[in-house]
Amino acid sequence: MVQVQCMLTKRGYSVGRAGVDGQFGEDTVAAVRLFQSDKGLDVDGDVGPKTWAALRSST
Repeated sequence: MVQVQCMLTKRGYSVGRAGVDGQFGEDTVAAVRLFQSDKGLDVDGDVGPKTWAALRSST
């Protein structure tokens, strides 16, 4: 989860006031959902294969 949070933060998505803490809390889920929406992915809050691929290829 730390890696996902770092990738989201690097791309400008806030994972909450606690920052990168390794917890998949509601702030991280919200960041994932926003990222998914911005990338035209299904918005489910889960970091599945498509979201993971988009995170890895996104700049």
